[in-house]
Amino acid sequence: MAEKILIVDDDLDSLKLIGLMLQRHGYEVVAANSGTQALAKAANDHPSLIILDVMMPDMDGYEVMQCLRENPETRDIPVVAVSANAMPKDLARGKAAGFVDYLTKPLDIEQLLDRADAAVPLSRQSDKKKPSLRGRTQINLFFEASTRTQGSFEIAGKRLGAQVTNMSVRTSSISKGETLIDTAATLNAMQPDVIIVRHPASGAVELLSQKVGCSVINAGDGWNEHPSQALIDIFALRRGLGRRQRGFIGLV
Repeated sequence: MAEKILIVDDDLDSLKLIGLMLQRHGYEVVAANSGTQALAKAANDHPSLIILDVMMPDMDGYEVMQCLRENPETRDIPVVAVSANAMPKDLARGKAAGFVDYLTKPLDIEQLLDRADAAVPLSRQSDKKKPSLRGRTQINLFFEASTRTQGSFEIAGKRLGAQVTNMSVRTSSISKGETLIDTAATLNAMQPDVIIVRHPASGAVELLSQKVGCSVINAGDGWNEHPSQALIDIFALRRGLGRRQRGFIGLV
């Protein structure tokens, strides 16, 4: 039986486009063009995932989200927000509202499908946490703002069972002149299991990894590649080309 996805958008063209692409990938699609209609269909159809436009005339996406969470029948359904607003404050508001993801328009259909693939299986679990990192400590250390990347690592860590701590650079000793090596020594004393690092200087993450005794994941540093993003790209390509026996793909 196909997984059911509810898409909510007051733009009928967007509804048709997203619905068609999801259907082609094997999903059952339920559509709503208003917040009121979305709430009714969510309660009646029990979708595995809701893709919700934030800006709508009768009820905006945040109002719909609040109503979904207040209803015991719909409060556990994962909701992905879609909006043309992509400022950091908008992403932060989306995270605070409880959206599992926040996509910006114009919409990348392949990105949407990848998120749907990942979110649907999790929504079928009564307990949305896995024990993979139970007992482990994850520190997110971001020297530059990146709301979506930091939020993604935080949610992923928590859903895998890790104890996640976000260190604020602005309010730490780093803002008072502490060097990266000093920071490494402080973090190492805490004995974390993994540190997620984002830094504006190329090579900073590699330097930090040499000074601590735990795993370090590069979430982006200067002009260097973003390895975690590249892994996501490869994952999507593998899903799309999985049946091909041979082939060569270059990521530039």
